[in-house]
Amino acid sequence: MLSKTIEYMIFIIVILLIIMFVQHQMNRLIQTKLKLSLFQIAQRLTTVFYIFIFLLLIGGFWYVNHLEQVKHQEYERFSKYFTRVFASELMQMNHHLLNDSTSETNDTYIRILRAMTRWQHEHPEVLSIYTLKKSKDGNNYFVVAPATDYNRNGKIDGKKEQLVPIGTVYKEHIPELERAFQGKFSMEKEPNSDQWGESISAFYPIFDQNGKVDAVFGIDYNANEYKAQIERERNKGMGIVFLVFLVSYILYLLIVYIRLEKILFRKYREELEISQHRFKRLSEVSMEGIIIHSEGKVLEVNEAACRLFGYTADELIHMPIKELVAPASLQDLKTSLGEEDMHEMYLRKKDGAVFPAEILRREYEYYSKKVNVTAIRDITERKKHEERMHYIAFHDDLTGLPNKELLHRVLTEKIEEARSQRTKRQSAKKTF
Repeated sequence: MLSKTIEYMIFIIVILLIIMFVQHQMNRLIQTKLKLSLFQIAQRLTTVFYIFIFLLLIGGFWYVNHLEQVKHQEYERFSKYFTRVFASELMQMNHHLLNDSTSETNDTYIRILRAMTRWQHEHPEVLSIYTLKKSKDGNNYFVVAPATDYNRNGKIDGKKEQLVPIGTVYKEHIPELERAFQGKFSMEKEPNSDQWGESISAFYPIFDQNGKVDAVFGIDYNANEYKAQIERERNKGMGIVFLVFLVSYILYLLIVYIRLEKILFRKYREELEISQHRFKRLSEVSMEGIIIHSEGKVLEVNEAACRLFGYTADELIHMPIKELVAPASLQDLKTSLGEEDMHEMYLRKKDGAVFPAEILRREYEYYSKKVNVTAIRDITERKKHEERMHYIAFHDDLTGLPNKELLHRVLTEKIEEARSQRTKRQSAKKTF
């Protein structure tokens, strides 16, 4: 198992890599759309976010330590209660009568050994229990140390699981053990290793009848179980920190994306307004009438269209298009609506006058909406000119009577008509 500092450093590196990757992708997206950097469009927000992440990671380290300390304090509270109760029991059982010269057949020793063996079995969360005393030369030695099933296989096997003989010197120097000999409960902060394996220990003083420290009652916890508990708390803490990071990062990216969309919309709207302004200026100087319409309703017109139909702009706007078309050309209107081509049809003015017009329709985007833009040109004069030219071509200038060209044309049409009729009769006879 890695140390908590190394684990948290790896955790920080993972978060920083996530931020670097996502920020890079976001920056590319923004540069593609706006030719700007992420920092340029959200400078203050990005700065605040980076400061928040820095504080979150610093605070997260403290929070993870806090959770580990809380779990360790749970062990301490239980250990203090457990050791105090049994240290008091041992005092009443005359533990002070035992020393390194006591025989293992001593009644007091046997009685205490049996009691401690029973306590050990009744509390499987504790790996082992024992008592220690100090010799005259200052060495710590075991007094009562029952056999312990360290590998939890349900039986006592192996040398280290056997009962520790009374008087066996314990050579390990443990500050918390020395503190207990001074009359204070103490528990190790980290697991330690000795000849019996790795464990984490707690110690409580055993007093004699005069209130002086006579011995120390010690308990050991399985180091692997303790580490697993601490690791679980550490992972929980880092998980909560990561969740806070994830929520805050998603919120930050969402705000940046909304800001990006607003900037893009504002830019698009400005470009659209410039385009529409340019279109209006061009339409106002145009000699042709221009009508913008959608779903059969007029949306906007230029001055030329107002002059052409005899309406004001306010009267034309929201007017149905069909009211501007002569009844004879309504069918042509339905046909032309689906085509982007030039057509001729008859239109109707405000006073009811009908005039021939040439129209050209195109589809454009107007305020984010697809609309039709129709250019209208009055061709009354052109029609009159065409009729005049037709008249001149087929009539005599002096008499006004049809000339030979007209007679030849009429004669040709009649001959063709007669031939057609004759062909039809012959076909009918053959069929009969």
